[in-house]
Amino acid sequence: LALSRSTYIFQLLEWLRYFPKEQIQMVQAEQLYKRTNETMQQIVKFLGVREYTGRELASLQDTFRGSNHTMNPLKDTCDVNELEKFFAENNLLLYNLIHSHWPNTEFPEWDSAT
Repeated sequence: LALSRSTYIFQLLEWLRYFPKEQIQMVQAEQLYKRTNETMQQIVKFLGVREYTGRELASLQDTFRGSNHTMNPLKDTCDVNELEKFFAENNLLLYNLIHSHWPNTEFPEWDSAT
């Protein structure tokens, strides 16, 4: 179940069945964790709501510090090579779908890997 939930192509295709691409913003989790303030301000701008305050952004960063994405690197808990092989085909499909629907989207970690 956990691996199927991580196959984002199917989730994105489902969202596109109900919402036009103009109502969907793509955010790479790695960028959210590395550049929290900037990324969150881009999200609220896309949504058309008020910007986060400095206090709210600090609270978000505190939350991310306890996340598995920042505390438990995959290399310490599983065979990254096996996971990369498992997800490779679907990740390529996802990458191509994202860039065909949102050509100006930049995902540095993904762009350098393809």
